[in-house]
Amino acid sequence: NSVIMDGVELGAESIVGAQAFVRGETVILRRSMVVGSPAKVIREVSEKEIAWKTRGTAEYQQLARDCLAGLTPVEPLKAVEADRPGMAASDVVSIQEARRTSS
Repeated sequence: NSVIMDGVELGAESIVGAQAFVRGETVILRRSMVVGSPAKVIREVSEKEIAWKTRGTAEYQQLARDCLAGLTPVEPLKAVEADRPGMAASDVVSIQEARRTSS
């Protein structure tokens, strides 16, 4: 959910933090950790972080390949199944309430 405006030069192996806002025409050097709104470079990204990010990206890419390989075509439902379990309105709670009761 970061916003990177037009004309930004983002250096290789840089990491932009969630919800960062990078102003247009900003130049960010290689291996920079960028956070904030407006975004600023806070430090250099370490070798360990680059390796971690590379592994994580590879995992997500493999998950996408696995998902695509396992997909099978199905026909859409024409009607709701008769034995489909329902949910009573009294069973619905807010996220805040659910968090309070699960703590």
